[in-house]
Amino acid sequence: MKLKYDTYNFLTIQNVFLKRISNMQETEEVIFNTVKDNGGFRLTHCSMEDHPDIILSIMGEDLPPNYVGPPDLLGKFNVEIPSEAGEIGVTIWFSTQEDNDKMSMIIQKFIEWRFPKLVITKDTTMGVYEPGKLTVKAG
Repeated sequence: MKLKYDTYNFLTIQNVFLKRISNMQETEEVIFNTVKDNGGFRLTHCSMEDHPDIILSIMGEDLPPNYVGPPDLLGKFNVEIPSEAGEIGVTIWFSTQEDNDKMSMIIQKFIEWRFPKLVITKDTTMGVYEPGKLTVKAG
C-alpha cells in the first residue's frame, strides 16, 4: 500500500526540525508512555502533562507497511531517523484537532527524548524521496 503524500504532514515535520535548529522555547511538559503492542512493536503515546489521559500523538518504530494505526489520530506520516545502527523508521500519527505549533513541539520533544544522540546541524538534510516518507540525513 502506497502512502499518499500530504503537504500538511510534510510541513509539520519540517517545522519540527526547523524549530529544533532555532532553539524554540517550550513551556509545556510532554509525557511519553512507551508500550509494546500484541505484535511486539514499540509504540510511544504522547500526551500533555495537564491532560495525561488525552493522547495527542502515537509514534511507532519500524512498523510493517500494513500496520493499522489508531482510528482517532487522523494525521500520519513516516520519517526515517539516522542512527548508529542504521535508519529507524518512525510512523507518526497525530491529532489534526490541535494547532500545528503544539503538534510540532510534541514531535520535536519525542525526537529529542527518543534519539538523544541525533545531531541536527545546518548540514542536516531532509527530503521526500518516496511518497509519504520524510528522510533525515545527518550532515
